[in-house]
Amino acid sequence: MKNKISVIIPTYNRAHTLPRALQSVRNQNYDNIEIIVVDDFSNDNTELLMSKAENADIRYISHNQNFGPAAARNTGIKSATGEYIAFLDSDDIWLPNKLSFQLEILIKNGCKICGTQSIKINEDKQEIIPQWYPEHIQAKSAALVTNMFLNTSSLIIERNLLNDYHSFDTSLTCFEDWDLLLRLGEKNKIVVTKDLHTISYISSNNVSILTEADKKAFALAKILKQHKNTLIQNKTELKRLLHFNGQLYKASKQKTKSAACFYAAIKVSPFSPATIKNAARLIFLPFS
Repeated sequence: MKNKISVIIPTYNRAHTLPRALQSVRNQNYDNIEIIVVDDFSNDNTELLMSKAENADIRYISHNQNFGPAAARNTGIKSATGEYIAFLDSDDIWLPNKLSFQLEILIKNGCKICGTQSIKINEDKQEIIPQWYPEHIQAKSAALVTNMFLNTSSLIIERNLLNDYHSFDTSLTCFEDWDLLLRLGEKNKIVVTKDLHTISYISSNNVSILTEADKKAFALAKILKQHKNTLIQNKTELKRLLHFNGQLYKASKQKTKSAACFYAAIKVSPFSPATIKNAARLIFLPFS
């Protein structure tokens, strides 16, 4: 008997893109699927859309307030009955052989987590945004550092891994998928294939674009602290992330924390060419 895959689709005010996402799941050439849509307190016509007869094969769960995408995914995880869980954001789509291809990869490699390459498309500008991911990420590998922007919609994970500890951190309003992979990667091999199976759409209305700098700074700072032992394996990337966090704090007018990040980046690699730039940023930060 085929393994059952639970497809979890968190959504918030995406009634205009949700049907496209659902159709891409129905178009899969793998048939043992359950679809779980978690509505994170939308105020558009999502509930009406989901009440239609053609959605009878979907389990629809509605939050009584807006908790954020991490909590919505966790709600779906708790409701899932499949051996594997695949995540699909309600404004993304899959190509038809995505799930069958990934399940084959998992079995072939004896692993429990798989991601695919994605195409990210800016719908407003009608342009493709280039992306790159390494093919294989071993447990505790510093390569995980480079996957801060690995698309959640590309992931399929064995459900047994997603317990209370290995679920999405609801205190993070961004980078929560990267945090999850870092925690899962401590003991599990993660495979990211070179094959394209996911299309991610962004627009000026996307939550990811509108996320404030202070929320991004908080999330990144928490991840840097919690996963320090893993991230230190790749000093070049750690330095880059510390610099990025400094820029986020600077943009959110938190200059003391910004200076601390630039100083930490200098300490990680004090003799690199980028050190002079970070030192200059540190010196002139109060006046910028």
